[in-house]
Amino acid sequence: MPSMLMGRSQMWLPLALVGAACVEVNFQDGTGGSGASTSDSSTSTSTSTSMTSSAGGAAAGAGGLGGDGGQSSSSTTDVSNTMTATGAGGVGGAPSCESLGLAPAVSPCGIAQSFADESSFLAEFDINGTGLFEVENGALRVEGSSLTWAESTTTFEFVDCAQTIKIVELPQEASTALRLSVGSMPGVSLFNITVQNGQVRGRNDVFDSVETPFDPATMSFLRMRAASGEVFFGTSLDGDCWEEFGSLPFAQAVPGMSGRITFNNEANLSDSFRVDDYCIN
Repeated sequence: MPSMLMGRSQMWLPLALVGAACVEVNFQDGTGGSGASTSDSSTSTSTSTSMTSSAGGAAAGAGGLGGDGGQSSSSTTDVSNTMTATGAGGVGGAPSCESLGLAPAVSPCGIAQSFADESSFLAEFDINGTGLFEVENGALRVEGSSLTWAESTTTFEFVDCAQTIKIVELPQEASTALRLSVGSMPGVSLFNITVQNGQVRGRNDVFDSVETPFDPATMSFLRMRAASGEVFFGTSLDGDCWEEFGSLPFAQAVPGMSGRITFNNEANLSDSFRVDDYCIN
């Protein structure tokens, strides 16, 4: 039975935040080999008026991208010689995220944590607040009735990278916040992505926000991506391709940022959720 971990209390500035996730995958258009060339055996026929001979069948037409070459055929008559070559179109590789109108995965910020065992989790995260944390069946279970969070011990510069997380089990109470955040001061977040009250919301430290309705069937992953002076908020079904629903300006990268997995229920209702694959695709 997994052990329970009690967090320590810490000051927190009240911010409603939203969570995101990070991953690194390179995407390329898939291409198969060119179609193989095939040839029918040669035939020879003659008539009383002329002799014609067909050479070996013509080379087959090349297959479509990733496809097999077609079969060639050759036929002759006493007055003409015709040859045909056809190739069947092939099936190419999977389409890129960009071709689907989605954003690709990018490099993660800081550590990656699969929650495979409790000792690894405790070595890489500090627990804060009054909630309980346990590593359970390869995922992190967070239970509480008020603000509690796990903060990465490794810091990073939040630029040209992303923070991501996978939702395994949502809270029972709609008012419970499941949040991923980044910040440079203990208990204070600069950006966060949160699932709460049927919405997924991106927010900064001055409460500017962007949001969209949350769909648990298609939004298994959350992400915050920092690039080009902005933080982009997105969701994904599989952690590969991302639909970004909004962004907020990020004027200057701040060194020494940490990532946080946060539970909060302002009505102090007991609840729990499970997450996995922190900054892992």
